[in-house]
Amino acid sequence: MGAVLRSRRRPLAIELDPEELAALEAPYTPRYDFQGVSDESEMQKIRDRIPGYATSA
Repeated sequence: MGAVLRSRRRPLAIELDPEELAALEAPYTPRYDFQGVSDESEMQKIRDRIPGYATSA
């Protein structure tokens, strides 16, 4: 008969700010897909995450 392992795990509560949550929800492989994004502030957030992305003013 094998050994019986018992776990005494307790719930873990983690608080994340909106930026941390967005980073966790972002795809692992960067995908710069702008299709369907019409909110200029969301577009700016996407641009800010792309290394070397330049916009003309």
